Amino acid sequence: MILPGFGEAYVTPRIRLLFALAFGILLTPLLQARMPLVPQSPYELFLMLGGEMLVGAFIGLLARIILMSLHVAGTIIAQQSSLAVASMFDPSNGGQSAVGEQPAQPARGDAVLRARAALPRPRGAGAELRHLPAGQFPSVSDMNLLQVRVAADAFNLGVLLAAPHMVFSLLFYLAGA
Repeated sequence: MILPGFGEAYVTPRIRLLFALAFGILLTPLLQARMPLVPQSPYELFLMLGGEMLVGAFIGLLARIILMSLHVAGTIIAQQSSLAVASMFDPSNGGQSAVGEQPAQPARGDAVLRARAALPRPRGAGAELRHLPAGQFPSVSDMNLLQVRVAADAFNLGVLLAAPHMVFSLLFYLAGA
C-alpha cells in the first residue's frame, strides 16, 4: 500500500490487492521452510500479523523516502528557475507541486523499476528475512534509526542531484549582474 509505483493514488485498490495476492502465491513455496508455525493463541497470531504489517509498511516507506530525493531535487530546481510559484496537479501525491518537479515524475517511476524497488524479487525477499525474521516482532528503535539515516541520505541525494542546476543558476545570475 505504501510502496512507490503500486501505492500511488491513481492505482486502484483492486490492482494492489491482486498484486499482493499474486506476490504471496509466488513466494509461499520459495519461503515456506523459513516461515514459523501458526501460533496457537489468537493473541500471538495478531502480534505476528502486526509485526509483519509493520515490516511491510517500513520497507514501503523506505522506498518512498528514497524516491523523495527526486522531489527534493525538483523543488530546488523549481526554486532556482523561478517556477516554484506555478503549480500543477500531481497525481502521485494527490496534491499540487511545482512545475519544475513535473519532469521528474516519469524519472521517479523509471527509477523505481530500474532499481527494482517496486518489484521485490524472491531472492531479495529471502535476504530480508534474515534481518527481519518472520514471526518475531521487529525492533522499532532499529527501524527508526534506519529511517532517519535513509531520510537524511535521500535529502542529501536530492541536493546533489540539483547541484549542477544550482551552480549554473549562480553563474547565470553572476554573469547578469
